[in-house]
Amino acid sequence: MTKKKKIRMRKAAAVLELPRQGIYVQELVDAASGHAKRLRRIDDHPLTLAYERGRLAWPGAYSASDRFAAANRFREAFETLLRSGRDSSQMIGGGSGGPGGGFCDAQEYAGRTLARTKTALKPKDYIIVQRLCGEGWSMAEAVKQAVPTHPNAVTARVCEALDELVDAMRGRAARAAA
Repeated sequence: MTKKKKIRMRKAAAVLELPRQGIYVQELVDAASGHAKRLRRIDDHPLTLAYERGRLAWPGAYSASDRFAAANRFREAFETLLRSGRDSSQMIGGGSGGPGGGFCDAQEYAGRTLARTKTALKPKDYIIVQRLCGEGWSMAEAVKQAVPTHPNAVTARVCEALDELVDAMRGRAARAAA
């Protein structure tokens, strides 16, 4: 006669934080924390998620809030440049297919800001900043697009690129590599 083992099901820990308004997905934090789960907001920008989780806090010339502020300025300029200035209620049917509305002053200023930033940054840093801040890619995908790197070095590489962005946004020449 064989004995049957009792199988105990572990209860998941309570959700760690109360959600804000938005769309959420429940995910496992890690096994070491007792199978705790958290809610991840999926309609947030990856840059905001990285800042809230402390991934922009890395030893360097600037703080996480400086990096986040410069990245948000880049993001706003990128979104302003791509905005058409017209909504769906202003679309006119038919027509010749010629150019639509004009280019507003805010878009022109945003274009100049992005061009100035592109010349101030190293090409690989600009790819990381454009993908992460402007286009909303994840940190790992943005870094992988620019340089092949080990997954553990992603945060350091993003913070290095954001430090260069802070310098560019503040009008300073790129720091000399130490």
